[in-house]
Amino acid sequence: MIKVIVLFLYLISLQAFSNELKLGWNYVKVDKLNVRESPSSHSKIVGTKIFRQMVIIEEFRGDWARIADYTNSTEVFSEWIFSDFVTSKQPERLKSKYENNMINEHIIRTYSDLGKYFLVYIEKTENTFITIHQRIGKNNSGYTKTEINCANKQYRVLDYTERHIEYFEFAKDKPSKWTKIVFGSSKSDLVTYVCDTRG
Repeated sequence: MIKVIVLFLYLISLQAFSNELKLGWNYVKVDKLNVRESPSSHSKIVGTKIFRQMVIIEEFRGDWARIADYTNSTEVFSEWIFSDFVTSKQPERLKSKYENNMINEHIIRTYSDLGKYFLVYIEKTENTFITIHQRIGKNNSGYTKTEINCANKQYRVLDYTERHIEYFEFAKDKPSKWTKIVFGSSKSDLVTYVCDTRG
């Protein structure tokens, strides 16, 4: 009976390992993974891979995995990665701070508009609010990142995208000039809503 249990546990451990790593397609599970020219942490770094990037493992040697060969002039070199930093299933994409803190507050327009406006993110800084609002129109949808100063009822647009809200996590702000609100405009409705509910 004991032999059967030991054999069963051994087979389960092999199954768990085989699910984790295999020859062929695998994915990087750390932010940055060094690629080396030989299976040693002391060997020369010849490149890097990043989180969720696919790598094709061609061979295992201990804790190391060979992912490619390349030719430099007349010599053939191999590329190796430490296999503990690789997994067979692509890791989940990490959500941006904007996605993790999303809200969904409808901003009522003063004048009718073909689109609907929603406050989807707000962050308080020392003297201002950083907001992202979404306009959903008939044919398109976009996000605008805006800085609002409630003390003087001014705003400036920091960026705009028709992509996903995570775009703002990587994009560098391109602030416009500070602008006073014009009654009835979408920005006036945004500033009034934010200052009335948060200011």
